[in-house]
Amino acid sequence: MSHTLTGLTNGQTYTISIVATTNGLSSAPVQATVGLVPSAPVLDSTPTVTTTTITISGSVPSGSVVTGYVVQWQRDTS
Repeated sequence: MSHTLTGLTNGQTYTISIVATTNGLSSAPVQATVGLVPSAPVLDSTPTVTTTTITISGSVPSGSVVTGYVVQWQRDTS
């Protein structure tokens, strides 16, 4: 058994129930809750680099449900 759900909204959480039936009888439902992954940010331009800074700017993709960003960095030691 498989079923594809279409028309979902990215970032929205959905609870899916599956119930088996036969001759008018039904099983207990099996449920799964899934949340779709938000779209990645889009860089507006090439980063601006000086000797002591890097400036990066970006925008939320159209139709995205992004509520924030986490910026992380690490020094390359190689």
